[in-house]
Amino acid sequence: MFGLRRQKRLIVNSFDDPEFGKVTVFRDPRALRLKVRIGADGLRATLPPSFSVDDLVSFINENRTAIRRKRITVRDRSVLVIDVEHPLRTFTFTTSFVEDNINFLRFRLVDGRLLIFYPAGADLRSETIQNKIKSGVKHFLRQEAKRVLPPRVSFLASKWGFQYNSLKIQSSQTRWGSCSASGNINLSLFLMLLPSSDLIDSVILHELCHTVHMNHSSRFWQLLDSVTEGRARQLRLELKNYRCSL
Repeated sequence: MFGLRRQKRLIVNSFDDPEFGKVTVFRDPRALRLKVRIGADGLRATLPPSFSVDDLVSFINENRTAIRRKRITVRDRSVLVIDVEHPLRTFTFTTSFVEDNINFLRFRLVDGRLLIFYPAGADLRSETIQNKIKSGVKHFLRQEAKRVLPPRVSFLASKWGFQYNSLKIQSSQTRWGSCSASGNINLSLFLMLLPSSDLIDSVILHELCHTVHMNHSSRFWQLLDSVTEGRARQLRLELKNYRCSL
């Protein structure tokens, strides 16, 4: 995972693989082994001090078949269709499609429904239209995140006696939130994709606990347990059922 707490993890190189696309290479002095993560848009590799980029290239070539199979699985999981038959249900709204005599997509958020007006006869599953739908949904996710999350962070911090320096809503797709050593909290707008306030609160409380313990020590988990009714690890496992992106 990427985040502010791993500041020594630096991008040292990138190159294009003829099959897998862009390979971004990170150097981490604390890493003990070579790690490769597979995404829909390429590979991300973390190298320990003793490994070179040439070692990474050899590793990819030796494991090309396994990476190819894993990549197909990742791509299958990443396909999300938002249309009439597959509405997207977020924490504050559900998409609803309206066929209209127009030439382009229009969006309007009304009473918990994100109305998406589309041209009559349009193929909503086409890549072009799906990209435009997701772009529109992301706009309203950001809008709702800025409306809902700041007061919730303020409330939970006051309730449990935490202090933080600032809060930013970002579009991170690699983690739900992060907290810097100076108490600056970042939350992903994609938190609004989570189905319950318990899960959203668990992310907020996780980051608030980092204002006290900048690690995942036993004391951190004890603190998080104390503010989540002993459900810290259970909620963490539940979060794994959801993805931090569209």
